Amino acid sequence: MIQQSLNELLSALPRHQLFAQFSKDGKQATLVQQLSSIVRQIDAALTTLNDNAKYYGDTLQIDAAGLRQAEMSDLSPDALALQWQQLQALTNSEQADQHYRALRAQVRRLISRVGDTSNLILDPDLDSYYLMDISLLAMPQAQERLWNILLFLEPHAAQQDTEAEYRARVGVYVALLQEIDLPRIQQAATVALREDKNFYGVSPSLQEHLPPALARYAQASQAFIQLLQRPGQEIISDSATFQGIWQAGEAFDAAGQELWRVCGSELTKLLERRIAVYQQRRFWYLFSSFCAVCAATLSVFVISRGIARRLANAVDVAQKVAAGDLSMMVAVDASSDEIGQLLAAVRVMVENLHGLVSHVQQSGIKVSSSTTELAVSSREHEAIVSHQAEAMQHVMMSVKEIANMTTELVTTMQRVMSLSQETAAFASGGQQSLQRMEDAMQQMEHASQSISKRLNAIHVKAESITTVVTTITKVADQTNLLSLNAAIEAEKAGEFGRGFTVVASEIRRLADQTAVATLDIDQMVNEMQSAVSSGVTEMESFIAQVRHSAEDVEQISAKLTNIIEQVQALSPNFENVNYAMANQSENTRQIDLAMMHLAEEMQQTRDSLHESFSAIDQLNEATSALYDKIGRFTLEQKQMA
Repeated sequence: MIQQSLNELLSALPRHQLFAQFSKDGKQATLVQQLSSIVRQIDAALTTLNDNAKYYGDTLQIDAAGLRQAEMSDLSPDALALQWQQLQALTNSEQADQHYRALRAQVRRLISRVGDTSNLILDPDLDSYYLMDISLLAMPQAQERLWNILLFLEPHAAQQDTEAEYRARVGVYVALLQEIDLPRIQQAATVALREDKNFYGVSPSLQEHLPPALARYAQASQAFIQLLQRPGQEIISDSATFQGIWQAGEAFDAAGQELWRVCGSELTKLLERRIAVYQQRRFWYLFSSFCAVCAATLSVFVISRGIARRLANAVDVAQKVAAGDLSMMVAVDASSDEIGQLLAAVRVMVENLHGLVSHVQQSGIKVSSSTTELAVSSREHEAIVSHQAEAMQHVMMSVKEIANMTTELVTTMQRVMSLSQETAAFASGGQQSLQRMEDAMQQMEHASQSISKRLNAIHVKAESITTVVTTITKVADQTNLLSLNAAIEAEKAGEFGRGFTVVASEIRRLADQTAVATLDIDQMVNEMQSAVSSGVTEMESFIAQVRHSAEDVEQISAKLTNIIEQVQALSPNFENVNYAMANQSENTRQIDLAMMHLAEEMQQTRDSLHESFSAIDQLNEATSALYDKIGRFTLEQKQMA
């Protein structure tokens, strides 16, 4: 409707201009009525354009906002109506001509605007595209050129030019019509008719109405052009010739209007047919989509039921596993989809958990048995170590007594040496000291007897030390055997007995050190016994000599020289005894140190046993906790799930 109103405006405005000129010249008074009719036609077209713009203006962007954004506010229907009112009020011909040209230019621009915003120029269908080209571009241009010719031929305008100027201007108009407008229209119509069958089928209406309208338009154009080729003076001076050209122009305009109307009508029909095809396609597309959605919904329902059933089976199995029930057998179907793979994986998981829990229970029993045995062995070992520690206390007390006795013996020997030296001095002093020497000899006898008793006591204590050392050696061997037994039990316990392996190794090391220390002690005791035996022998010999000397004291005077020599001979023996006693004292000190180290090692052994007890308690607690956790699982005969 907008295009039709614009076409009417573009055709009526030059007609009104020409008739207005005729009425001013006083020629053909009958045209005044036609002029009034054209005015009403233009007013009606503007009104229709304004009404249609209210409905389609936003879509075609010819409303006030769209035109203002495109900087075409002068193309609005209100602006055209205002321009038309101003044109009617003008009395000056030149100003009126300018307003006519401006108004026609605005109408052509508005037609182009409608063509651009409606996207008809982008139409991919050749039949409708070329009909659009005729309706929006070619026909408005051809009709504009026709009325430019008629306005130029108006006698008042034409007689201002010479013959040459007239023929040149008319030749230009004729050339534009013959070489541009008419070929363009004919070619566009021919292509539209030829390509019509390729787009939604042949349009009977187009094939029926367009060729006759095109033929009449071509015939009218040729008749009009032939008349234009007459001399200019003949046209101007001969009213009959001018009337013939005017009638030919009217016929040309009528044929153009008819072709314009046919093209617009057929374009509308093609677009309506395309819309109908699109609507039909849309219906089938929607129907197909609806059917596809229904089928998909049904498929999803069926598939989801199968998936839900199989997932419910998997969820039931997972809930039973979470509750600790490993006695069921997971049913796996032959499907290879993700749910089938999930059920297969769940089945493998349940079987693995079943085997793992069974193995953990068996291992827990073994660990519990091993810890019990290890605890018993550790208790026995603790009792042995306690007994050994008590024995070590007795040994240390004996060693201390031996050390004290050895110290006293060394002191006594030093006194004896001093007395022997004094005796030698007294003997070399003469007979006056014989009585004193006798007393000294008696003292020596008593001292020797005391030394002999003490040496015998040392000998007895040394034998007691040998017995204790033998006991320690046996205890060390027993400790070594117990540590070996603990290492074997820890190896059986695996990861749970790794700490006991370290404890057993430490106990074995302490037992080895104890054995080595007892060997050293045994060697020292043997050396001490040898020294004591030698001392006892020497002391017994010395006592015999002292007794013999005491009995012969009365004969000392006669044998003073022999006595002095014998006394002097005793001095080295006393030195040997003193040296032996010093060695015995040093050995006793070393035995004391060894016993102290042995006592420390026994204390370390006891501490290690306490750590072993703590580790065994922790292992028992861990085993109990593991039993509690494993006890939640059911490992009876499997049932299908």
